Amino acid sequence: MKRTMKSIIGAVFAFGLLVFAPQLHTFAADGTYDILLRVEGINETFYYNTVEITDADELTAQELLLYADAQEDSLTMTGVDTAYITDVNGDMAGTFGGWDGWLYTVNGVAAATGIDGCVLQDGDSVVLYYGDPYGVGMQFPVVDATASAEGILTFTSEDTTYDANYNAVVTVNPVAGADVTLSDGTTSLAYITDENGQIMFDQNAFAGGTYSISISKTSEQGIPLVLRTAADATVTIDTAVTAVTEETSQTIDAVPQTNDEVPGLLYFAVGLLIFAVIGIAALIVYKVTNKKDNGK
Repeated sequence: MKRTMKSIIGAVFAFGLLVFAPQLHTFAADGTYDILLRVEGINETFYYNTVEITDADELTAQELLLYADAQEDSLTMTGVDTAYITDVNGDMAGTFGGWDGWLYTVNGVAAATGIDGCVLQDGDSVVLYYGDPYGVGMQFPVVDATASAEGILTFTSEDTTYDANYNAVVTVNPVAGADVTLSDGTTSLAYITDENGQIMFDQNAFAGGTYSISISKTSEQGIPLVLRTAADATVTIDTAVTAVTEETSQTIDAVPQTNDEVPGLLYFAVGLLIFAVIGIAALIVYKVTNKKDNGK
């Protein structure tokens, strides 16, 4: 019995190695990380590219930025080694006299730790940006194109505030007063979002398809109030609703004409049939009556 049990356990273990060995090898690979890094300064995008780091058992956001600072001529950072960034390409923390400075997100989420305590995974997206979310505020726009067939795009942001007990409260708010640009590569049109975070775009200029889109907003002093979209950001404009509406309208217009013609022909045919039946019946009655008269 023991031998049988050992044989079963051995077979299961061997099967597990056969199935999971390739995955184990993958997880214990050469420590290569491909991280999409974007650095957004006060007035411009300083960097936007994939950073490849090899031979790293573990990678923190600090190590990523140290590597990018050393390898990329377009980036000059101060304070990365101490985990408190004070300057990137001349944009210094506290430029506007408040809590403004350099912060970062990972996969679109504000990090809960400093750059030295944030462990990254292969394929992560990191955005280092200048702003003041805890002072004048900072929004992270998301575009809703569900009403694009009607010429409407809506921009909202999940904003975090804190109550009297320092509990985080997340609300979805419109991104109002922001500059939005739509482009098809040849034509670019600029808009400003209304109090509902919406723009009404020209449907004649932008038919259905995918278009480049950008959004930005700054205070009177020039501090960024929204996180700018990436250079390759796009939005898909839908014309399906418009097309269906036009098709329905055409069908509705055509139906009355068909209904007017069909009843007229039908009534004529029925009337002709009735007339023929009456005529035949009258002829039969005439002949029968004539025979009777002749018999007399």
